[in-house]
Amino acid sequence: TGEIAGVGLAWLTFYGSALAAGRGAHIASPSILAVMPPSLRMMTAIISEVLVILFFLMLFWTGMRVIDVLQGSNLVSVPFISQQLSVSALPIGALLFVIAELLRLPELLKEVREGRVSQVDDEIDQIDQAKTSAETA
Repeated sequence: TGEIAGVGLAWLTFYGSALAAGRGAHIASPSILAVMPPSLRMMTAIISEVLVILFFLMLFWTGMRVIDVLQGSNLVSVPFISQQLSVSALPIGALLFVIAELLRLPELLKEVREGRVSQVDDEIDQIDQAKTSAETA
């Protein structure tokens, strides 16, 4: 039914975003760091990570409150499944996202310290190589 599909989509979205965070592939703006002076990159990266982690901690807390509110409620189309189970993806996914961010933090700080700003530098290198190849051909 549509209700089960919606629950599955929520689980897929939250767990998938946590997986993407662990790989550094979630929505970000590395091009902003790339154009910043090197002296501001580290501070900006740290502030950004702190804000992301605080947001997901707030989402975790809110998800736990929603689970409390839904105590005793079941899905309409599948009445033997608790609504608490259906919305559990919210706090679990948020907590997984925080863990992924914390685990990836040393790698991110190393990239920023070395002047590498994630995928942007790699893309710029690829564009430069393509230009060089085109000019020599």
